[in-house]
Amino acid sequence: MPVIPGFLERLAFRANLAPVAILDVHGAASLHTVALADELGVFAALHGPRTLSDLAAALACEEDALRCLLDALVAVGYVGRSGDEYWRTRTTERWLTDGGDANLAPFARFWVDVVLPYWRDHAERAVREGDPGESLYDWLGDDEAAWATTQAGFRSSASLLVDPVAEALGDVSGARVLDLGGGHGTYAVELARRGASVTLVDRSPALEPAREAAADADVDGEPGTDSDADSDADSGYDLVLLFNVLHGHSPAEAATLLDRAAAALAPGGRLAILDQFG
Repeated sequence: MPVIPGFLERLAFRANLAPVAILDVHGAASLHTVALADELGVFAALHGPRTLSDLAAALACEEDALRCLLDALVAVGYVGRSGDEYWRTRTTERWLTDGGDANLAPFARFWVDVVLPYWRDHAERAVREGDPGESLYDWLGDDEAAWATTQAGFRSSASLLVDPVAEALGDVSGARVLDLGGGHGTYAVELARRGASVTLVDRSPALEPAREAAADADVDGEPGTDSDADSDADSGYDLVLLFNVLHGHSPAEAATLLDRAAAALAPGGRLAILDQFG
């Protein structure tokens, strides 16, 4: 959240004179507020200053309830207000809309709608027994809506990294690339843009975003897809990607994925691993 404690507040927190844990509570509330605002279309609708009544009509929301949401967004710095008029702040323009550097609102919705419910159901067992019982991906099952939210969140997060990661991978023109578990398609599409021949392997419910991303990007040849992430991959690849995959699996499953990735490489090929949560 863009609310930053002032100098005296930081001193009070550091000296343990104020309950610093309150920031965690406010952070959780802010996360849910951003996710709800994105779901309702608030940020997209605030493309310019708008009155409460105008915005309520446009979003089909009850006016007083929408005022509460907007004022909460004002309190955490995502919306500005003067009288009865509201607008997006520069922070929101840059980080929570499609026209900015990255739109992280879908990532917030992924945490609220998917990650936190999964943690609620599995975290205690994971800590007590060392095993959550099922991975996030198994828990999602065949829920298409949950998979769509998940992949939108992954794509949102990847948008921050795709350019520097692609640069770090170097010249991929003419290379055969295997993207294991990259269902949102962000990295596959970017490498295809740079001249690689990309095969993307993931579970069936995760693949639709990759097809959409390829179409939106006007890529010559949609990134190849495999309908089952557990099927055997071809071999002879110059580059294999394991991006934000390993942390979602047990050590034994991660070892199997690494063996599979190594077996898919051509002699002299490279394995690239990226994990924001590892």
